[in-house]
Amino acid sequence: MLIPSEGREGFIEALGNPSRLKILAQLWKEGEMRVYRISSSTRLGRSSVKWHLGKLVESEIVIKKIYGQAVLYSINKDHPRFKALLEFFEEAKL
Repeated sequence: MLIPSEGREGFIEALGNPSRLKILAQLWKEGEMRVYRISSSTRLGRSSVKWHLGKLVESEIVIKKIYGQAVLYSINKDHPRFKALLEFFEEAKL
């Protein structure tokens, strides 16, 4: 269970936004994705997706990988709170 305490605020804040949850759900289902695919599958604008991905990368829940011109995003399975995220998606049946 997620209870606010030191070190968890950024994690809870990142999950507390519906747009970020949509993005995380897509990354959960698809794995690595580019901004345009996330945008089209979540029906969020590209600039909005980029902004929210920035927040998710900042909180270290999402990893940004750059391969030449391609930028791919994925869920950080090494994040200390990954288990809580896993439980959240399993309960939501995603």
